[in-house]
Amino acid sequence: MKAQGIDAVVDDHSVWIDDIRNAAGVVRGAGAAVFLLIAGAAAAVVAFATRAGLAARKEVVEVLHLSGAEDAFIARLFQLRFARVAGLAGLLGAAAAAAAGAMARLAGGGAGLTPALPIAWIDLLAVLPCPILAALVAALAARLTAGALIREMQ
Repeated sequence: MKAQGIDAVVDDHSVWIDDIRNAAGVVRGAGAAVFLLIAGAAAAVVAFATRAGLAARKEVVEVLHLSGAEDAFIARLFQLRFARVAGLAGLLGAAAAAAAGAMARLAGGGAGLTPALPIAWIDLLAVLPCPILAALVAALAARLTAGALIREMQ
C-alpha cells in the first residue's frame, strides 16, 4: 500500500479476538457458577422442607415401617412429591421466562431489544431443560435427606 501512496492501517482481528474469546469464557463460567449456586440453594430448601415433612409425619412413617415398608419406599414417596412440585415450578418459571423473551423480541422487532444482543425465536428454547433440571435437583435432595433422616429414626 505504501508503494501506491496509500496511508492506511490494516486492522488484524486476531489481535483482539483472543480477548473476546476470553471474555466469553469468563461470562460462561460466571453463568455456570450462578446456576450452581441457585441449584444448591434450591437443594437446601428442599432438604429443609423434607426434614419438616418427615418431622410432621413421624407417626405415619413409623406405621409404614410397622406395615413392612422399607426405607427406600418411604424416601421415594418424598422424592416423587418434591420432584413433582419442583417440576411444576420449573415449568411455570420457564414459561414466564419464555414469555419475557418473546416480549423482548416483539418489542424490538427483528433485532430484539438491541442489535448488539439480538433475540432469535430459537433462543427461547433455552428454557426447555429448566423444569427437568429443577425436578432432578429436588428429587436428589429429597431422596438423600429423607433416606438419612429415616435411618436416624430407627
